[in-house]
Amino acid sequence: AEPLFHFLYSSKWDETIPLFQIVCISGLLGPIVSILESILLAKGESSKFLYISIIRKILIVAVILTTYKYGIIYMIIGQIIVRLFDINLLAYYTNRILNYSIGQLIKDLTPYLLIAILIAFSILLEDKVISIILKEIELNEFLDALIRLLLSGCLSIILFFKIYKLTNTYGYKEFIIFLKDVLGDKFNHLQFIIKS
Repeated sequence: AEPLFHFLYSSKWDETIPLFQIVCISGLLGPIVSILESILLAKGESSKFLYISIIRKILIVAVILTTYKYGIIYMIIGQIIVRLFDINLLAYYTNRILNYSIGQLIKDLTPYLLIAILIAFSILLEDKVISIILKEIELNEFLDALIRLLLSGCLSIILFFKIYKLTNTYGYKEFIIFLKDVLGDKFNHLQFIIKS
C-alpha cells in the first residue's frame, strides 16, 4: 500500500494507507460472496437471494448509523463484519441446497489463504529490504515507489507460479487451463515462467 500511494499520490496521503489496507481485507471476501450467490441463483433460489440481499442492505445501513460517530475505520470494520455475516448466511442456504457447509468452504479455501499469506509475507520482507537499499541511494519519492512496485509485482508473479506449481492445487490447474484458452499460441511464451 505504501509504495502504491507514494507512486500515485505522494506521501501526503500516508494517513489513508491503513484505511486502504482494511478496505482490501473487505474486498478479499467479495469473491466468496459472489460464488455463494451464484450457487443460489443457479439452483433457482432467487427468493432466498432476495431475502439475503434485503438483510444485507439493512445490516449495512445499521452499521453505518452505529459506527459513523466513531470514525471511518470503525465504519469499514463494520462493513467487514457485515460481509462475514453475509458469507455465513449464504453458506447456510448453500449447505441446505448442496450439503456444502461453511466448514467445507473454509477447508477448501484454507490452502489458497495460506499461499496468499506466504506470498504477501515474502513481498513485505522484500519490500523492506528494497526500501532500506533505496534509502541509501536517495532517490526521489516517485522513483523509489516505482522501483518498489515493479520489484514487488515481479516477485509476486514469480512466487505465485512457483508456489502453486509446487502445491499443485486445483485452482492452479484451472488457472493454467484458463490462460491457455485466453492466450492461445501466446501461452507458449509464458512457459518459461511456469516450467522454471
